[in-house]
Amino acid sequence: MNFLFVSLSRNLKKPIMWIDLNSIGKKANRFLVLALLMSTSLFLGGCGVEQRYHLSGNVTYNGAPVPLGYLIFEPDTTKGNSGGPGICKIENGKYDTRNEDGTGVLGGPHVVRIRGYDASATGKGSGAKEVAMPGALFTEYTVSEDLLKKDGTKDFNVK
Repeated sequence: MNFLFVSLSRNLKKPIMWIDLNSIGKKANRFLVLALLMSTSLFLGGCGVEQRYHLSGNVTYNGAPVPLGYLIFEPDTTKGNSGGPGICKIENGKYDTRNEDGTGVLGGPHVVRIRGYDASATGKGSGAKEVAMPGALFTEYTVSEDLLKKDGTKDFNVK
């Protein structure tokens, strides 16, 4: 049996489908299907699928864990890096890009923006009743980091 491996990822580790070319029938049909799949894979493969890496660690402010917040990892275009940003939540001083709302990060130079909140603070809502709203612990903290192109850990200490 002849099988065709089809993948849209650049690292070719994850197939999206296997096709049994013998089940297609005539040679002409097989050729057309093969040509179509190859051109589609080449077209979509060049769309800039970014290799993402998982990052985790601790976030502290004045030596204490940041109770709530998030990190934004923006590739530093001034240093030649490009791509989409990574983001993840901070909970109880810890973050992990694998968590439900997280995205992996790209390697290379990044501008990391950190926002931290005091989960116990409250504020006034738009109506007459009070709603729980976290208060900012600090103004947005920005730091430049050169992230490795592999999974790893990185701690951040907001000053």
